[in-house]
Amino acid sequence: MIISSFNSQDGSWGIMNYQEIFTNRYYLNAIGHSFTLSLSASLFSEVIAILGAWALTKMSSTVKESLVTIFNLASSFAGVPLAFSLIILLGNSGVVHVISKSMNINFLSSINRFCCKVLNLLSNKVE
Repeated sequence: MIISSFNSQDGSWGIMNYQEIFTNRYYLNAIGHSFTLSLSASLFSEVIAILGAWALTKMSSTVKESLVTIFNLASSFAGVPLAFSLIILLGNSGVVHVISKSMNINFLSSINRFCCKVLNLLSNKVE
């Protein structure tokens, strides 16, 4: 991939592709959005992981082993299965929407989750 990045469409070698990336506003915005998304997702995941690890220390060993098994199964998701599971959980008729509606939490059930840029990107990957 690195070697082919120096190869242009007409077959010549050079840094034309890199010049295009750093001079085209569209590519710069895409790189900025990717960086922001990656950073925020990793920080959010880190907080959830710390809270989860702390909660696991407070549980009995039987419950702890069961939860670790479930978490290990869930961590093997990647790509399309992960995006599909997020849509099932967070989609307009997903689990979070249905539970919040049944619990009468109106602000949660009225949110259109696909207006969010992150979930919109994930849903486009599946479609």
